[in-house]
Amino acid sequence: MRALSGNHAGWLATTAKEVREAGKPVSLDYLLRVVPGQFATSTNDGHVTAAENGLDRNDYQAGQRIWIEETVAALRKAGLVEGDDDALVWAVEQNGVWKVPFRSKIAPTVYGRAESAAGRDRHMLGDSIERPGYLLKGWSEVEVEIEVGIANVIEKGKHTMQVHPFAFAIPPMSPEEQAMVRADIERYGVRQPLVLYPDETDRTARGKAKHKVLDGRHRLQFASALGKPVRVELFEGNEEEARAFVASLNLFRRQMSKAQRALAIEQLFGEQARREAQAAKNEGWKERENLRANPPGDNKPESEPSRWENRAVKLAGGNDTGVSPRSVRAMAEVSKAPETMEKVFSGEIKTVSAAANAAAVELGRPNPTPVWKESVTTDLGRARSHLRDALAHLRESDSFDRIEDVKTLLIEIDQLCHDLRHELPARSRA
Repeated sequence: MRALSGNHAGWLATTAKEVREAGKPVSLDYLLRVVPGQFATSTNDGHVTAAENGLDRNDYQAGQRIWIEETVAALRKAGLVEGDDDALVWAVEQNGVWKVPFRSKIAPTVYGRAESAAGRDRHMLGDSIERPGYLLKGWSEVEVEIEVGIANVIEKGKHTMQVHPFAFAIPPMSPEEQAMVRADIERYGVRQPLVLYPDETDRTARGKAKHKVLDGRHRLQFASALGKPVRVELFEGNEEEARAFVASLNLFRRQMSKAQRALAIEQLFGEQARREAQAAKNEGWKERENLRANPPGDNKPESEPSRWENRAVKLAGGNDTGVSPRSVRAMAEVSKAPETMEKVFSGEIKTVSAAANAAAVELGRPNPTPVWKESVTTDLGRARSHLRDALAHLRESDSFDRIEDVKTLLIEIDQLCHDLRHELPARSRA
């Protein structure tokens, strides 16, 4: 028996794929030309295997031929490949999963066409129970054929594309959704264009911001995997509008958990909302100083600026998002805990409370407190008590110089009461 040293699973799986995908009989010589270039260890494997079998160590192709001959022999023995060395053909169904004994204690797995495609998609996109795939981590790139270019942006032809950082806030589709989109693209092609937007944090050697995929990362991956061309269009708008565009396309359509929505809102709008809230607070301080220096005539102090989490929810679409400001605030802490954030992003952690607790543990806080400490009834009871105290305080006060603030707060309280009443029927049907 000839010695083999190197990547057993890689040689076996790649040889099987080439025979299966060829669609016609192939020869050992053909496999020797196409298989070694598909994984990084093939040259070193050839050198070592040649030496271990008494051949010239420098003749790495002789070692690679031993690998090809031995993998074909193993595939024949498993009943997956038939024919002589000049006319090898795939002998079973295109789809399936097979264990093939091949010089190792654990038989490597060989995947069929559908299973290989699903594996590549998971590798690039991730799924709902695993960590995000390479395409979502920002450093991976995909080559795709562009049918029609954009003047002064991107030309027609093959291009290596990346996903825009703004799109990273949105979790990937579920495996079921991915399968449906992939099947549609395989049958009809890519019918919706990819939307590009410049990434100001990543520039070319000439100093121009690189245009990346703002919407359509799944279409990008499946088009690349299936060899389908795509159309592209440029998003015309500023950064704030680009973030809102991502939110509008995904937060209201995708089957995302509340925790994922809250995390997406924090990732897309948290920084902007914090800047705006701080600016409003600074402006409020200036107004107060001005009022102290110049006693009011008809002037009245403005209401307190809203908290950043309120602003973030408003930027994302307001009440239609189904996410509370308190949940978004909790996700600001979750964002500091990378392991917990990935579990929320992937769908492993589904509730805001569970995410807050997990983040507290990851960050080393001794007694994590749930985001929702009491029941809804208890919360409302406490709010009623505070309102009664406020009413008593108002009745007993001889003077009161912040009447506009009170009016503004009462308007907000009325809106919250309206939202609570609106939410009850939906909860009763759930």
